[in-house]
Order: sequence, then C-alpha cells, then structure tokens
Amino acid sequence: MGKKLLNYALGLNIALVVGLFFAAYFAHSFVIAASAVHQLVDTAGIAITIVALKLSVRPPTKRHSFGLVRAEVLAALTNSVLLGIITLAVLASSVIAMFSDLHPNGEIVSVTGLAGLGVNLLSLYLLSHRPDTPMSVKSTALHLLADSISWMVAVVTGVVVSLTHLSIFDPIGSVVVSLYVLVSTWKLITRTLNILLEASPENSISEEMSETLLANPYVSSVHHLHTWNLSSLERAVSAHVVLENISSLHQAELVVFELKELLRDQHDITHATLEVECHPCPSTEHETELGAWHIH
Repeated sequence: MGKKLLNYALGLNIALVVGLFFAAYFAHSFVIAASAVHQLVDTAGIAITIVALKLSVRPPTKRHSFGLVRAEVLAALTNSVLLGIITLAVLASSVIAMFSDLHPNGEIVSVTGLAGLGVNLLSLYLLSHRPDTPMSVKSTALHLLADSISWMVAVVTGVVVSLTHLSIFDPIGSVVVSLYVLVSTWKLITRTLNILLEASPENSISEEMSETLLANPYVSSVHHLHTWNLSSLERAVSAHVVLENISSLHQAELVVFELKELLRDQHDITHATLEVECHPCPSTEHETELGAWHIH
C-alpha cells in the first residue's frame, strides 16, 4: 500500500512543480522559483523512495550479494548535487534581482504559495495516515512537513509585496527559501557520503550494540565490531563474539541466532555477521580506537 500512496504523492508533486515554474515566469517571482526548486527536491526524494522500495525486494545475485540497495544512495547523491547547483543559481539570481526593476505579482505569489502548501499537506496525509506505512515512506512524509516552511515564506512574501508594493521582498523571500534548501541539501549529501564511506550510523551505536550482545549470559566479550549502512533502509554489522560455558557447536549456533534476533529487533540490523570465538583474538590488528568490550 505504501508504494501506491507514494505514486499518488509523486503525481501530485510533479504537477505542482510544472505549475510552479509557469507561475514563477508569469508572476516574475524569484520566491516562487526558489520554492519550485525546493519542491523539485521533495519530488525527487519521493521518486528515490519509490526506487528504493522496488530495489529492496529484488533478490541478491552472485554479482551483487547485497542486492542493488546502494542504487538509491547513488541516485540521492547525484540528485542532491545537481539540485544544490540549481539552488545556488537561483540564490545568485535573487541577489541580482534585489537591484533590478522587476515587479512581481504579489497576488499570484500568495495563491501559488497556498497551492504549494495544500499539495504538501495532502501528500503528507496520503503518506502517513495509515498505520502500516513503511518507515521510509513516513520519513518522506516528515520531510514534506518540514518543507512546508518554504511555502509559508512564499505566502507571507506575496502578502507583503501586495500590501507594500515593495518588490525587494520577493528576492529576499527567495534568498530565505534558497538558504533553507541548501541546508537541507547539504545534510542529504553528507548522509549519502557517510553511507558510501561505510561510516558508522551514529557515534554511540557500536557501544550500544556491544552492550546488547554482552547482555547474553554466554557472551564474555565483543571485539572487532563494525557497523555501517547499506542504504537508508538497511543496516549491517560484523563482530567477533567470545562465548563461554558452551558445550557444543549446536548450542553456539543457537546463541548466535538469538544474538542476531536481538540486533534486528533492538537496532534494526538487517545483515549481521558474527564470528564466534572461544577466546579473544591474540592480534591487536582487529581493534579499533574504541577497543574491545568485556563483561564486568
């Protein structure tokens, strides 16, 4: 059901983006142009989420043992860089427009801003009103909610221009929206780069997972623990786990199965590789700056 709602939201946002660029042209408004670029970011985000959901159900192959989940990350990075460049161009044009004789139509700006806000809120409803909505779709919905700020700026800008007849407020509004878009785009770029560089999702996640593993009575220590994101939806971990009081290989296998279940339920780990040992590795080459974790 999540994919169907995403398709509805994508169609609405594509129609809105096309309408926005026409409105920006006829209203001579830079704030609408900036909002159009911002909405283009949202629309691309919805499209990337759809692609990610489709790729996530494809089975792994010999060539791609994890599937094609990283395709989503590459698409998001490419999209973010291109939109960042476009936003910088809009920002530069807005600054130039402050010293030009353009006279934006405040009424069109306000009406367009209300239309954009309406589409954002409708998309938000479509993507988040069902309890079985996937987490990735809910994340997109929250992004749309946060981006409603840019449409409020457009509405206020249109009202101010209509009441004061001061055209400079339009490029000022455009600068505000453009800066907001650049901040959002930069956050997405850093997030995708961290995934591609296989950085740990959070600074404390390794310690939290080691504590989860050490809570098992058969685990005496954990070392050589690495965690990384395969995509925005999938997280992996590998670790060496030292077991004690184990009487058989079968018992060790049951313990590992239980540990993987805990990692999945408590830390959203979709791929866990746990190497079982009866004593810690003698070599220090396995250690990171975090060291090893032992039960006390």
